Amino acid sequence: VNTKIFSLPGFDKVSTKVDLQIVAGNIDNLFQFSSTKIGTLMLKRELDYESQQEYKLTVFGKHLGGGSAHQFDTFNLVIHVIDENDNAPFFPVTSQVQSIQENLPSGSLVFTAYAEDLDSQDTMSYMIENNRGELFRIGENT
Repeated sequence: VNTKIFSLPGFDKVSTKVDLQIVAGNIDNLFQFSSTKIGTLMLKRELDYESQQEYKLTVFGKHLGGGSAHQFDTFNLVIHVIDENDNAPFFPVTSQVQSIQENLPSGSLVFTAYAEDLDSQDTMSYMIENNRGELFRIGENT
């Protein structure tokens, strides 16, 4: 929040007045140009990869020099959000009752568990707690 995410090259040496405005793509008004550092784009609130992975901003810049003819230009700025491990994995079903036949051979499949994680780069691993007598085993990643 209030974090610098981008600075336009050369604007730190600009001595004239320049007005920069985001005219499109500023979803939820997350970005703004600094009022004290010309050409510095600031983040107003945290980004969330799970809700939006990319922002395409259109920026309008206008030179506010003397005279009636103002100089202006536009450019596009694409911001890619990088996913962080900020979501815990979860099971869509909170409890499961499973019946199995007696005398099944060792190694028989008796149940398949499935968990979800909203983070894009995470790898799941599974384990069984309180496995008395080690009657069951689980594939760590399957």
